Amino acid sequence: MKYYSDTAISKELKIRYANRSDIKAILSWLNNKKNLMLFQEFYLEDIEEWFDLSEKGKEKLFILSDDNLEFGFVSIVGIDQRNYNCQLGRLIISNESMKGQGYGTLVTQLLLNYAFEQLNMHKVSVRVGETNIASIKCVLNSGFRFMGRERDGLFRGEYYVDMLDFDILINEWNEFQKKLINNNPKVEFI
Repeated sequence: MKYYSDTAISKELKIRYANRSDIKAILSWLNNKKNLMLFQEFYLEDIEEWFDLSEKGKEKLFILSDDNLEFGFVSIVGIDQRNYNCQLGRLIISNESMKGQGYGTLVTQLLLNYAFEQLNMHKVSVRVGETNIASIKCVLNSGFRFMGRERDGLFRGEYYVDMLDFDILINEWNEFQKKLINNNPKVEFI
């Protein structure tokens, strides 16, 4: 994988760094009705804080698109250069016709590659609500291992949801990648 600037391109997917002009789109994607069933509601101040953290090198924010439209958002959060670990953050695919097509798994794997190769991480973790079946599948299909459960970790207005914790180490990712050689598309930042 080669990295040149701020857009990753594969046959199926483009990923570029988000900028503040994307805030309105990100906010609408995060707060659509289906996503509110999985996440808390987000506010303009939340998104602005993410960009502040991004400017300090603590987060990486990306916009997802194909040849026709921008359709999602993903982030790497909690970047800890001292301990060489980070966490995959929010992954939103806003276009219903794009869901179930493998984009979530592809994006997860591309972010893992970016975290290990570009950010020089040793460990990447992710936290998923137990009701978010699509995200759990993406995580498991990307080589993560289940680490534990926080009972009643997220309040959804009327009920609690357990949060599931997963992680993957660089050596585990390298082994997992060997299985993906023929299936993993070449992606370049250009």
